[in-house]
Amino acid sequence: SGAAGGVEGNEAAARRAAEARMGLVLYKRKRSYFEQTWHALKDKAEGNPVLLGSLLLGESVASSVGGALGNVADKLFGETETALVLREMKERDPELHIPSLVRYLRDDLIRIVLEAYFKGDLATLKPYCSDEIYRVLMTSVRERQADGMHIDSKILTIGSVQLHSAKIIDQYGPVLIFTFNVQQTNCIRDRWGNIVEGAIDDIRRLRYIWAMQRDPDSPTIFFRLLEMHAATNDKFV
Repeated sequence: SGAAGGVEGNEAAARRAAEARMGLVLYKRKRSYFEQTWHALKDKAEGNPVLLGSLLLGESVASSVGGALGNVADKLFGETETALVLREMKERDPELHIPSLVRYLRDDLIRIVLEAYFKGDLATLKPYCSDEIYRVLMTSVRERQADGMHIDSKILTIGSVQLHSAKIIDQYGPVLIFTFNVQQTNCIRDRWGNIVEGAIDDIRRLRYIWAMQRDPDSPTIFFRLLEMHAATNDKFV
């Protein structure tokens, strides 16, 4: 009977373990299509020397505080990397003016690039992107189109555009990293136009990180997008 009791006890424990696993499956929230899209872009960005470290600053207050403390230390013991890079860039291009570039991002470029990406308008997107990020975004757009999905999102506001840092990357040269917030609607439609996720009034706030590279060969597009990452997805209710 002792053996039987042991078997029954093992079976009961196995049942409880199975129920616990089932509970985890039932209560684990499935990522939305919109979140899957941005996580796929993030996965491609991670490991890139441009955004390595900047991703964490965009995702957590603790990292931001740590970055601020690091900046204080830099000012105490020497010139910041950002200041050194900006000085080098201005020596090459005396007309470089960061406040004007911030206004250009806020008033024009951010909206152009995001709306083109949402619409899958690759022809509009391509001139503003490096070859690397264009391939990433093109793959994302084509996968979305193959799934019959359409991002019907509208950009409502763009704010808090600021230069986060400047770095020298071996294979790219000087790179400027900007952060900004966008309020946009979250609405995904299928190939028949039915809303399958979100709603036309489902408003989200995303924190973006963009790495920008000077384009000396273009007479009209002075900076192009090197990397893009969306760090948060807060819902407004």
